[in-house]
Amino acid sequence: MIVRMATSKSRSLIDVTTLDTIGKYREYIRGLKDGGMVKLEMVFTRETFEIFETDFGSDTAGDYEIILPDDTTQSFYFQGFVKDLEIMIQADDYIGAQVGIKVTGPVVNTVTGTRTATSPILLTIAYTGTEFAFKFKLPSSKSVKLNWGDGTSETVVGQDSTLITKTSAYAGVGTYYFSVTGDALDLTYIDISAQVFVSGDVSSWSALTNLTYLRCNSTSVSGDVSSWSALTNLTHLRCYSTSVSGDVSSWSALTNLTLLYCSFTSVSGDVSGWSALTNLTLLYCHSTSVSGDVSGWSALTNLTYLYCNSTSVSGDVSSWSALTNLTHLYCSSTSVSGDVSSWSALTNLTYLYCSSTSVEFNGTTAWTMTGAISLYSNGWTSTMVDNSLAAFAATPLTGCTIDVSGTNAARTAASDADKAIIINPANSNTLTVNE
Repeated sequence: MIVRMATSKSRSLIDVTTLDTIGKYREYIRGLKDGGMVKLEMVFTRETFEIFETDFGSDTAGDYEIILPDDTTQSFYFQGFVKDLEIMIQADDYIGAQVGIKVTGPVVNTVTGTRTATSPILLTIAYTGTEFAFKFKLPSSKSVKLNWGDGTSETVVGQDSTLITKTSAYAGVGTYYFSVTGDALDLTYIDISAQVFVSGDVSSWSALTNLTYLRCNSTSVSGDVSSWSALTNLTHLRCYSTSVSGDVSSWSALTNLTLLYCSFTSVSGDVSGWSALTNLTLLYCHSTSVSGDVSGWSALTNLTYLYCNSTSVSGDVSSWSALTNLTHLYCSSTSVSGDVSSWSALTNLTYLYCSSTSVEFNGTTAWTMTGAISLYSNGWTSTMVDNSLAAFAATPLTGCTIDVSGTNAARTAASDADKAIIINPANSNTLTVNE
C-alpha cells in the first residue's frame, strides 16, 4: 500500500541574453523537459520490495502506472529507473519502504471521466521519422481518447464497422508514450502491425473482450499472452514476429477464430486442445515452443493452411487425411508420426513439407496432388521409399518437385518402373531419391 507519493518535473531555460538586451535584463528560451523523480513511501511487503529490487538491478527502463483512488480513475503512466531503494524500520510503527524512480521521457496523465478500469493500451513509440498509425473500429455510441505522448490528444467517436486510422504528428526524434483511454474496452478491432518501432507489454489486452480482430504482428510488443484466452470474440489473431510469450494452451477457448498466426514468437504450451478451433481456415504456429499431441487436429477440416513446423508437437497424424481442404501443409522438424500414405486424400495440396519427422509411408494408394512434396530425412526403410514412388507413379503425379532423400534409405530395383514414370519428361516432375 502506498502511504505517500511525490512527483516533480522541470524544464530547463536557455540563456540567450545579448549585450544589447533591453534594460540589461537577461533573456531566456525554453529548453528540454525533465520528467523528474517519482518518490513512493509504502508499507513494506516482501513481494513489492522484491519487484522494485529487481527493477533496481535492471539496466532497462521499467513501465509504471500509478492509479489514483478517485471517482475518475485518474492514472499516471511513465517509464523510469529505480534509483533509490530504502527500508525504514521504526519502533512501535509499521515497517516502511521508500522508492525513488527517475523518470525517462514524459509522465502520461490519463483522465477519462468515469470508467471501471484503466486502459490496457499503453505503447512506447520510438520515433525516428516514421509516424505511428493506430487503426481501430469502435461502436458509434462510444468514443476513445488517443493520448499521443507529446502533450497532444484527440477524442474520436466510433464508426461501427468503418475502419478508423489515426496517425501521430511528432515534432522530432524521440520516445513517446501512447495510450488509449475512454471507451477503450469497447474496441472491436485493433491493428498496429508492421511497425517495429512500437513496443509495450500487451498482456493486459486480455481485458479487450469485445475484440474480433487483433493484429500486432511485426512489432516489438511483448508480454505473457496466455490470458488472451479471454478474447473469445476474436475471429482474426495475428501476433507473429513479436516478443510475446506464455502458455497458449488455453487458447482452445478461442473457438470463433478463423485465422491464428502466432509464429516466430516465444509462446509455448500443449496445443492438443486446439482441436476445438474448428472454424480455423489458417493456422500458423511454426517456429515457436508449442508442444502436444496434435493427432486430434484432424477435426480442423476447414483448414487450408497449416504450418506447425519447427515446434515440439507430436502424435499420429495419419488421420490428417481428413483435412481435404488443405493446400499448404508444413510439419517438418517436429515429432509427428504415423503412416502418411493415407494423405493421398489431400488432393488440393500444392505444398507438402513433412521432413525430419517420424512419419512412415506404408501404403501405395495413388497420389494426385500438384506442387512441392518434401518428405526427406524421415528415416524411411527402402520399402517405404519404394511405396512412396509407387503411390506417386500410380496416376501419375505431374508438375511436382519431389524429395524423398536425406536420411531415408535408398530405393530398390523394385521401384525402377515407378521412377521412370515419375521422371518421364511428359509428367514435368523432378525427383530426388537415394539410389
